[in-house]
Amino acid sequence: MAAASTSVTNANITDLRYAGNSTNANQDNGSLVYPGGIIAASSTARPVVRPEGMVWWEDDTNYLYASDGSSDIPLAALGTEFTYTPVLSQSATPTITVHDASYQKIGRRVVGNILLSVASGTGTASNALICTLPVATGSSNSIALGHGYLFDSSASSYYQFVAYRQGPSSMSFQRAAHEGSTPFLGISGFSDALATGDILSCSFSYPAAS
Repeated sequence: MAAASTSVTNANITDLRYAGNSTNANQDNGSLVYPGGIIAASSTARPVVRPEGMVWWEDDTNYLYASDGSSDIPLAALGTEFTYTPVLSQSATPTITVHDASYQKIGRRVVGNILLSVASGTGTASNALICTLPVATGSSNSIALGHGYLFDSSASSYYQFVAYRQGPSSMSFQRAAHEGSTPFLGISGFSDALATGDILSCSFSYPAAS
């Protein structure tokens, strides 16, 4: 303010509030908070200028983030549980019923469970079973992700397994009671084609890519 001023004009004002849904971090465009407050934004319209210590809530993903000055750090989903639609395949892809496919992501840690049953169609015998994950992993192939069981309805038999990372966004299943070069379900132990009534249940935990 100039000395002896008797009025305030827009030119005298620098708005330091941040607009989470703006293309300009200082633009008066809704969702405004003062420095130190939590900004409401979306995953596709984060604040453009994100200094160290800024915190924002993504209202489309329900995640809390903070900036360390160079990177966006996911803090927590604050207890929110998400669902996804896994794809279970055995070379071919049968139609499955998803009884449960839920997960949480706290920081980079993803924790979840799936319970699937084959509704129709079949897999291809002597091929490994593969199932998609809800969030891309930040680990290398063959890291163990969790454990579970496969129920073969035609033989009324259960097969326990350890879930392994099969790629950035999928897992395969190694027989719990097997040693050798081909330990994966679909090839060894259970080597039949997935068919109607077969059930797969698994719990998993792994670091996400981001």
